[in-house]
Amino acid sequence: MPRGRTLAGRDLEPGADLAFTNLNGTDLRGADLTNVVNLGLTTGSATYDLSTDFTVSGFDPVAAGWTLVVPASVPVHRGEPTRSFSDSKPD
Repeated sequence: MPRGRTLAGRDLEPGADLAFTNLNGTDLRGADLTNVVNLGLTTGSATYDLSTDFTVSGFDPVAAGWTLVVPASVPVHRGEPTRSFSDSKPD
């Protein structure tokens, strides 16, 4: 499988039009996508992280099938949901 482009940490030009751009395998970790237009018209599955900025774009990377890359230092819970204090029953 060919590797995608790396745009990690990049600020895309204001008004950059990504309509019909294939982003399959593209690394967008830390990219500033605030001024990008037609992000919802892209194809393929890119990777992003918690610092990728989608502000104002209205784009939902989860709905688009993109892959969230979480650093090893951030705990990821697997299995049963963690109980919160509000879920606790008094003794």
